[in-house]
Amino acid sequence: AEEILSKALPYVEAKFNLALTYMRNGKERFAEALFVKLFEDCAEYEPVCASYGHLLCQQQHFADAVEVLKEGLRINPYDPLMYNNLAEALIRAHPDWSESVVEAVMNGCVAVEVEPTEGVYWDTVGFVLNAVNDKTLAKRCFEKALLLNHTLATSYQQLSTLCQDNAEDFVRCLKGALNFATPHMFAVSSAHPDVYHTKACSQLLS
Repeated sequence: AEEILSKALPYVEAKFNLALTYMRNGKERFAEALFVKLFEDCAEYEPVCASYGHLLCQQQHFADAVEVLKEGLRINPYDPLMYNNLAEALIRAHPDWSESVVEAVMNGCVAVEVEPTEGVYWDTVGFVLNAVNDKTLAKRCFEKALLLNHTLATSYQQLSTLCQDNAEDFVRCLKGALNFATPHMFAVSSAHPDVYHTKACSQLLS
């Protein structure tokens, strides 16, 4: 399989890059058609599963995203982007299942452990924690995310919901969210309040 993929790599990369171009230009239907074919024929090409899973999350097909990303991690269990995207997909697919929430937190923690300087990964952990009403740790994760990358609109957006008692911080976060907004931003919803995650996340933040 690796030999076949190696020979076909230029063709695979071209299709993958075209799919990404479609995604960036809002042509999700065309991107999805390419990703489906790539996933069926050459899921072993590492970027496919992470990007396809991300697209499925954007389309709110979260259960499908979970399956794609888990397959990606079976192929490459060391990809922090895959863990990050799986964390988001899990919490969105099953926000009321305690097992799913715990799995989402753990996957998010793996991503930031592997690549702790990537702000997007901290943003995702914050998103998961905010979804399960752990506001204190969520706020610290969003602050960490913005320290690493000040253009993360989702961190500003969700942080604004956590600092409404401070008018100055609230306005600052809203301005940040508006300045750096992307087409696929949507608000976090509260979910299952009971999750055993505090120790792992606190250790990462210390």
